[in-house]
Amino acid sequence: MIILKNRYKNTTDIVIYENWISLSYKDFHIDQLDQVCQELHIKNELKQEILEKFQENQGRDNVDENVLELLNEHKNQRLNEIVAIATNNFDVLNEMSHSFDMHVRWRIANRQILPYPILKRLSRDKHWKIRCEIAKRDDLPLEIIEQLSKDKFHSVVEIIAKRDVLQ
Repeated sequence: MIILKNRYKNTTDIVIYENWISLSYKDFHIDQLDQVCQELHIKNELKQEILEKFQENQGRDNVDENVLELLNEHKNQRLNEIVAIATNNFDVLNEMSHSFDMHVRWRIANRQILPYPILKRLSRDKHWKIRCEIAKRDDLPLEIIEQLSKDKFHSVVEIIAKRDVLQ
């Protein structure tokens, strides 16, 4: 992983982890770099620096590795979010699903594949946005669908009500 400190608009870190980049409010795969640079009006020099650092980082990140110690060491929100997107390590995901940072939990809730214990935990998350993201998933067990259909927040119940399973 590489952290380019205060490189975007001199205030925001750029984080590179595996094939993912976190830049400002955008987390994206390296394949989208041209599009994002155009969208955010990123100067060519910074784009080239990102590409060089990405190439320098190739093969260094192991998405199966437990990186919790590194996350604690760096204490970088962008890094936490990009690891939540890219890691394949169940222990890391499990630990991160307890994060105080709602954005990290939201990133986990939006992953394509989630182990059942994490899915269940996030379906009971204190933040309604996390529960909404879980409610949108196609891979929900009936138990979680029934639980979310009784949620105290109307938007969660509405998402669940649109599913065919309850009819």
